[in-house]
Amino acid sequence: GKCFIDVVHPDDRKRFLTVWSDGVKNGTGYTVEHRVVQPGGTIRHVREIAEIQLGRDGEAVGFVGTVQDITDEIRADGILRRNNRLLEMLGNVGMTASSSSSLQEALQFSIDEVCRATEWPVGHAFVRDETSEKQLLPTRLWNKSLDPSFAPFVKITEATRFEEGLGLPGRVLATGQPVWMNDVTADSNFPRADVAQETGLHGAFAFPVLSGGKVVAGLEFFNTVQVESDPYLLEILSKVGTQLGWVSERLEAEAAIRESESRFRNYAESASDWFWEVDADLRYSGFSGRNEEISGISSNKNIGHSRMEILQDILTDEEKQQVEKWADHYALLARRESFQDLRYSVNSPDGGIIHLRVNGIPVFADDGEFGGYRGTARDET
Repeated sequence: GKCFIDVVHPDDRKRFLTVWSDGVKNGTGYTVEHRVVQPGGTIRHVREIAEIQLGRDGEAVGFVGTVQDITDEIRADGILRRNNRLLEMLGNVGMTASSSSSLQEALQFSIDEVCRATEWPVGHAFVRDETSEKQLLPTRLWNKSLDPSFAPFVKITEATRFEEGLGLPGRVLATGQPVWMNDVTADSNFPRADVAQETGLHGAFAFPVLSGGKVVAGLEFFNTVQVESDPYLLEILSKVGTQLGWVSERLEAEAAIRESESRFRNYAESASDWFWEVDADLRYSGFSGRNEEISGISSNKNIGHSRMEILQDILTDEEKQQVEKWADHYALLARRESFQDLRYSVNSPDGGIIHLRVNGIPVFADDGEFGGYRGTARDET
């Protein structure tokens, strides 16, 4: 018959023998958890507790004890720890998604997080072809822990475009859903099967990144063993894909806002020659545009002076005689109201006259406190 040590898993034998010999030497017995290999090759986890038996001369003559099958306990503990890692991963991806400056940055982080949480050795990102919604393109985004032995698989992947329905990425593109393959080398719709076989890759899964209901990217992962489909993992990964989709939507929205702001600035600049600002005391705090070029007066010279003070210095005599017009304007400012198309004439340093059209709107803080005016001016001479 076999000695008990023969059924102990080869990777656990050294540790088992160390615990056993210490128990004999110290006369204390031992408790140890290890794996055993059954005749059919099935691996079970056991917890062994033994007490030493001593002869009349006080020498050890054997052990008596129990062996408990704890396979289900180990599996449950492993599943619990794995699920905790997945939930941690989901939280980490969510935080990164909210602050990433690019989709590529978020994809790279997510690849590394999924590989860490699942302990799968290979992860890769693919993105939608901007010229075709029915094709996905490979990227050079791989998990940072990638072993160099997978280089042939990296090479063929980065050289392959995935049409809708073709291979793992193509199926994700066609369905907009996560896809699982127990063994890619046995799948007739996996063009990279030969190289996967060469590099020892078998199990695989992929999931989409959706934005506006369309697949904009996706992540694929590979294992060196065949793996049965894991519904809970796919559920978590679908949520990761949703979070990454928010990155794409947020960046698109930010780009649209920047474009809108740029368009507004272009319109404003085309409708005016310069911008001006005054503080809550109606003293100039800033200028931009062609103010100095048109008026011939340094903008810095006007900073800190009130509009009324400056206007009294430069208004033409004819303008100064329009007392009612300016009284109405100053009253409007006191009421903190906006004004449009205020036209008046000023003297230029070279002795000429400049005809201006000015607009202004009041500025208020969130608490309603008045902060001044901002406006535009245009030379209509």
